[in-house]
Amino acid sequence: MIRKITLLALLMFGINQIQAQDQDSTKAWKFSGSSKISLGSIALSNWSAGGENALSALFSIDYQYNYLKKDTKWDNRLIMLYGTNKQGTNDFEKTDDRLDITSTYGYRAHKDWFYSLEANFKTQFAQGFEKDDTGLNMISSEFMAPGYLTISPGMEYAPNENFKVNVSVLSSKITFVNNDSLSLAGAYGVEPGENLRYEFGAYVNLSWKKEFNEHFGMEHLLRLYSNYLKNPQNVDVDWTAKFYVKATKYLTVDFVVQGIYDDDIRFENGTDAGGARLQMKSLLGVGLVWEIQ
Repeated sequence: MIRKITLLALLMFGINQIQAQDQDSTKAWKFSGSSKISLGSIALSNWSAGGENALSALFSIDYQYNYLKKDTKWDNRLIMLYGTNKQGTNDFEKTDDRLDITSTYGYRAHKDWFYSLEANFKTQFAQGFEKDDTGLNMISSEFMAPGYLTISPGMEYAPNENFKVNVSVLSSKITFVNNDSLSLAGAYGVEPGENLRYEFGAYVNLSWKKEFNEHFGMEHLLRLYSNYLKNPQNVDVDWTAKFYVKATKYLTVDFVVQGIYDDDIRFENGTDAGGARLQMKSLLGVGLVWEIQ
């Protein structure tokens, strides 16, 4: 666990330095983004009300490397998050885990409309666990279990760098489950014993960022997918809303809400197989941030 945290921290600083040098190489390219570290701890000694010591950490990277020259644009975004928490004598447990890479190539069709080809890959870094009916921790996820690759030719509307929506009606999506136990259980929509699942459908990717002033802003990311091959009416939703306050140049306060609905992710209900559910996660954090504009 410590090795993973150290490696991610070094990567955060390394990318900052390398990209800061590269951004002046050509005016057609623009690099922007931020690295952030949030830490928290609770220490108790002879505390009559009870409780346990706790330690938490969250590391995040959000970088964009975009190209724009005449009628050609190429947008690239890397999002990496890893959060962990330790309470009392328990082992470290992850609280957030995300690797998300999006690359969109566009050629201007008319004014703010572009013919586009987008590729998105997302997975997680480390193993995740959940308790079964006997109380044992069972692996629920790990790197490439699941992993998702979506390739979407279509049209993009991009009136400015803060608002973009990409629409495709001919999108291919591959789900990877490279874990034998999860594969045998048919997790994440694959057939039992299979490691891949192919979908063909419609895809929408929307990003919107708004800065109200130099201290307060928000960002929304919304992805929708409808699989033509099975239950197209059940649209997969991945929505993230982030509100942030820049207290100082290096100190920010973030409130993040994420909601996910995936018809292929089923939840157990006692001894009976349950259905898909809306997954929700929220985060309120204060941390140190390094930004490149």
